[in-house]
Amino acid sequence: MDPIRVLVVDDEPAMAMVTKLYLEDRNGYACDVCASAPEALHKLEASPFDIIVSDYQMPGMDGIAFLKAVRARFEYIPFILFTGRSREDVVIEALNNGADFYLQKGVDPEAQFAELAHKIRHAFERRRSNEALLESESLKRIILDNVTEDVVFQDAECRIIWANRAAHYSTGRLGEEIAGRYCYEVWQKRSQPCENCPVLMAIHTGEPHAGLTTVPGGGEWIVQGIPVRDAKGDIIGAVRTGLEVTALKAVEDERMQSKEQLDLAIEAANLAVWDWYPAERRVLYSDVYAAMLGYGPDDLALHDGTFAHMVHPDDLPATVRAIHEHFEGNTPIAKAEFRMRCRDGAWKWIYACGRAVERDNDGTPLRVVGVHQDINECKAMEQTLRESEQRLKTAIEGAGICVWEKDLRSARVINTDNIAGILGYAPEELETADKDPQAWVHPADLAGVQAALAGNLSGIAEFAEATFRLKSGDGTWKWFTTRGRTVEWDAQGTPIRRLGILQDITTNKNLESQIIAGRDLAFGLAGASSPEKAFSLCISFAMDVSGMDCGGLFLYDEESGEMILVHAVGLSDGFVKKEAEKKRSPGRIREVLEGGPRYPGLADLDDYHRQLLGEEGIRAVAVLPVLFEGRPIGCINIASHTQDEIPEESRKALEAMTAEIGSAIARIQAREGLKKSNEALKSANHVLNLLSSVTRHDILNQVSALKAYLILIEEDGLESPCTRDFCRRMKAITDTIRRQITFTGDYQNMGERDPEWQHVVSVMERAAAAAVMNGIHLDVAAGSLEVFADPMLEKVFFNLLENAVSHGQCVSRISVAVREVDGHALLIVEDDGVGIPGDMKQHIFEKGVGANTGYGLFLVREILEITGMTIQETGEEGEGARFEIHIPEGRWRTGTSYE
Repeated sequence: MDPIRVLVVDDEPAMAMVTKLYLEDRNGYACDVCASAPEALHKLEASPFDIIVSDYQMPGMDGIAFLKAVRARFEYIPFILFTGRSREDVVIEALNNGADFYLQKGVDPEAQFAELAHKIRHAFERRRSNEALLESESLKRIILDNVTEDVVFQDAECRIIWANRAAHYSTGRLGEEIAGRYCYEVWQKRSQPCENCPVLMAIHTGEPHAGLTTVPGGGEWIVQGIPVRDAKGDIIGAVRTGLEVTALKAVEDERMQSKEQLDLAIEAANLAVWDWYPAERRVLYSDVYAAMLGYGPDDLALHDGTFAHMVHPDDLPATVRAIHEHFEGNTPIAKAEFRMRCRDGAWKWIYACGRAVERDNDGTPLRVVGVHQDINECKAMEQTLRESEQRLKTAIEGAGICVWEKDLRSARVINTDNIAGILGYAPEELETADKDPQAWVHPADLAGVQAALAGNLSGIAEFAEATFRLKSGDGTWKWFTTRGRTVEWDAQGTPIRRLGILQDITTNKNLESQIIAGRDLAFGLAGASSPEKAFSLCISFAMDVSGMDCGGLFLYDEESGEMILVHAVGLSDGFVKKEAEKKRSPGRIREVLEGGPRYPGLADLDDYHRQLLGEEGIRAVAVLPVLFEGRPIGCINIASHTQDEIPEESRKALEAMTAEIGSAIARIQAREGLKKSNEALKSANHVLNLLSSVTRHDILNQVSALKAYLILIEEDGLESPCTRDFCRRMKAITDTIRRQITFTGDYQNMGERDPEWQHVVSVMERAAAAAVMNGIHLDVAAGSLEVFADPMLEKVFFNLLENAVSHGQCVSRISVAVREVDGHALLIVEDDGVGIPGDMKQHIFEKGVGANTGYGLFLVREILEITGMTIQETGEEGEGARFEIHIPEGRWRTGTSYE
């Protein structure tokens, strides 16, 4: 065997030579060395190689470029990238461009060269195996093309995938490609599949089928269909073989026609023979034919050369159609069942079959021979039996009942087809059911079944009755009730045969469980201590009913028009965060709320949710609107990481429970609204108390001072030098009273309106427009941040800006920024002024502290606390003031687009 020829490409001569020596000395490979990729391409054109080992980082053309050139210019040659670079992008690019292996040079030469030799051997053997496979497939093709029978491979829709040469000849279209066309289109010149097609029957039944087929022009073929299965056992198509037997059939027909003894055989079988010449409008019939209908040998009268006038009107169209199909060459034999009028006026069922034994050059039948058989009694018995079976079947199926019979001597259960169907097994799988009950009956129910059987066998109870669970074919448990007794004993009185019924009561049991679960849900929701607890109960109940393992509850917020995720179970934090931040269009929200329950497959979802659910490993999902008084208020999404769909009975239970959940959520929302109103009332009382204190104490103090100055002016007179100073002081007191009254108006409005989502940048810009900035530059870097705050948030920003302008002394720039800290948001407002002295930091938010009224920062703190936000000053004296507003989780969000 010739050694494997290896081309080593490496711009480092020492490394290339070491690689060559190791592969040749240790492994017996024949190696050539090149110092660059262009040199290697030239050498590949001059002589063949079995495999290429190339470095990556080479001057002029690197290893990836060399790989692309090899794949573009030469036949497939195994290619190994052998380099010291360990970047993942290099590995991915190499494999995407057809590299067989990627091997990194390391510090252990012995190990790396042993691995290289192994990969060379593996790549070489894989290529040799592929070449052998191609050679084998070519040989199979040659063999099939030399078979004289038609051999065609078709898919499950009868579309031709491959056909041998004989099949191409039989179409009369030699040289024309027939792959991709339908077999009935190619051979039968039809637009629809043929009736009783052997190929379709093989595909549908999974068993080989053969049949006689007549092609246009009169040719007859024996066609056989053989099902083809994939590695999993699923039928993917069929092999169609065809053999023309036109000549053989013609010989057979002539031989059969010439045998006179055939008449004797027909008479012995009590068949009525007829010989029909359509063109001559003439019918010859045997005496048996006439007697079958109560006529004499010469009493039957023709109408238009047929006995069609004697056929029941209801049966005539089908009979004529069967004859027409045969005359057209679509069926080898005309067959029909119909009623014929007897001499006494009664109708008798007849089975008829006939065949055109002579045709003219145009294919028009000249002579048709056939037989009639009296099947009246068979039809009557068949009808009676059919009606009886239908009544029994309807009663059994309607009640979900199976009838079973057990041979106690062999321990075999007889007539298990119905039981197997309900449980999802093949009949033969149930043969051991009663030999090993523990394999079928739920362990918790086995003792009850055995006790019921023992009680009946001992004579204590007339019937053995028990309710238990059986394992179905898909591994789930179904509830059944059975009632049976012994019906046969042997000579010694030993029971040998039992008979009974088995009824599926799974639906009733499930309904019972659902009623109990619904009751438990109602009690649980009534006693829920918090909305989160109630929401968790709703999702847990939905998961229990459906058998799913995760889910989330969304509620519709009419004010924002958004669907808000309020609770989730069994889902990753990343998934919950993405879903909570997802903005949905109004149309999408209406579709979910008003569209009714949906159980979409992953392929039915939009791209965003299909990708998100795929990353989470979700396989099945259900979307159920939650209703209250017929109005959708949200939805529950239930999903599973293990199941592919929700069972039908679980769907009904889920849909029924949404009304109960809707009522519960409405009660929770009403309770929370009342709680919120109470809190607002407390807040309003707090505001009024503080406002009363400000009004009573501070303003009265100012009025007292004003009154004192008036007394001084009265005592000193208007001409006194102090009067001007007194008037100035009185004006200042008046301004202070004005600001105090303005503050009371602002403070009174706090908490009057519900908090709302507000865009920080927009609110800050409005506050800046209202303040006197004195040329100070304002830089707001808050992006799309929104906070859930009192509508007086603008007053917060206004007071912070006014505080910087009034007290910063040398402020030239005010900046606003935001950053996230452990799920919370920190909104930072800082300036470059003189800052706040350290001894003042703890007091600046107190009422009355500071210049002017001393109410600005106090009002800021009060407004923020309405929605749980806090503020502190963290700046350094001499470097500017820095206010940090702490926003709790759930009270801020990003992602909304603003113009």
